[in-house]
Amino acid sequence: MIRTGSLTAHLDAGTPKPVLSDRADATEQTLDRHYDQASKREQMLRREDFIAEDL
Repeated sequence: MIRTGSLTAHLDAGTPKPVLSDRADATEQTLDRHYDQASKREQMLRREDFIAEDL
């Protein structure tokens, strides 16, 4: 339960999945399937922080 809470908190805080994946020794697909509890809208808002607006 500690691992689940920690990974979920990091995802909610905006830690990029590739970084968290390396740190947790879990694939990004595993993070999506088991630890990312964000709604589709919340996931979209996270991505906005990392994508340049002038694309």
